[in-house]
Amino acid sequence: MSKEVRPVVFANAEELLEAVIQNRKLEGNFLIKVIADGGQGFFKISLTILPENYSFDNYDDYDPTSREGSSSADDPNECGKLAKTRKLTSVNKLIMLCLVPQIKESYENIKRLFELTKINDIPFKFVADFKLLLIINGQQTATATYPCPYCYISLGSLRGSSTSQNAPVTDPCDIEGDSKLRTFGSLKADYEKYCLVGRKKKFSKDSYSTVNPPLISEEDRISVLQKCIIPELHILQGFVNHVFWQGLVKLIGEEKALLWPKKLNLISKNYHGHAFEGNACRKLLTEADKLNDPEIYKDVGIFKIMPYIAAFKAMNKVVISSFTSGKVGPLISDHVKELRKCLDSIENVSCTLKIHVLLDHLEECLSFIENETGLGFWSEQSGEAIHHNFLKFWGRYKVTDILHPTYSTNLLKAVVEFSSLHL
Repeated sequence: MSKEVRPVVFANAEELLEAVIQNRKLEGNFLIKVIADGGQGFFKISLTILPENYSFDNYDDYDPTSREGSSSADDPNECGKLAKTRKLTSVNKLIMLCLVPQIKESYENIKRLFELTKINDIPFKFVADFKLLLIINGQQTATATYPCPYCYISLGSLRGSSTSQNAPVTDPCDIEGDSKLRTFGSLKADYEKYCLVGRKKKFSKDSYSTVNPPLISEEDRISVLQKCIIPELHILQGFVNHVFWQGLVKLIGEEKALLWPKKLNLISKNYHGHAFEGNACRKLLTEADKLNDPEIYKDVGIFKIMPYIAAFKAMNKVVISSFTSGKVGPLISDHVKELRKCLDSIENVSCTLKIHVLLDHLEECLSFIENETGLGFWSEQSGEAIHHNFLKFWGRYKVTDILHPTYSTNLLKAVVEFSSLHL
């Protein structure tokens, strides 16, 4: 079967980084966030660049659910006027490293983009959703025997941690070997094990579900958790949607459960099935007390609902303390313990990969972040907002047929205009 060819607009990562630093007149050391994400018909790799001593004090605290790309600043006609006043963490200061239309997010495709951009020639921390993190690591999917990109917990251990089986839903990674963090050295060693058995998928569990070499070049001693920051927006959405749809809805029924978000004027969008998006998830956490409503719980009683209220409120404390661009709250450890305890009191809610990462890897991830700050700057939200942002530029040059002779030229023009106004 012949492979389809796609045009790629890309830059050399090192040369692009130097050009941005010179243009912005930045000095000293830098924090570099690389975000990779697909959306609106394009896969993109982007950079955010900050001076190491950058202060967030002059700005409102980072909101991981905000649509940074929805303001008037996205208007190509306004970008030049606003460029000097935008904060460096904004999607409007995001630098496009590469863009390719209509590709599958596969190991081979991502590897090619890493090679074209020579991204490993610059220092960076990486942010992406779990699917892409696993691809970057060279691992199989989140349904594989060993699904976590950060440690060696097995899928059986995750699925077995369920109150329906009289076991705590959130038991920490305490099975021998589970709590050991994956490092780039261990990923390479696991891939070598896979090669020794002839790269046969049926033996992949013996290599901890690692079937390709990692795409990020890093010292063997560096853990994946140090390099690849926990994707806070996906954690937030994963937690709220799982507890709501797999817990609350099963307890009181969909009609009664939806009274809560409806009274808050929230809409459940059909995104991969039932799902609340970022803003709605944040609102539900802050308005957890509104679940204490006889109209909602009358069929089961208030005592069945109280564990859910407690869990959502505990998660809200975690978000406030750690999903921030400012300093991590001093009580974050207590908040995580409280959340674990609350989840243990909810019947029939399983421990998902995202809940596992939240409870078992959040605090350690925070310990690797510079200046004792939270996940705010490292959020993947700006990488998702860039899809909407770029469409405003692509709309001026858009060619529908990817095989049309002018498609590549027009795509390049759109990327150049977008990039020049994001410096």
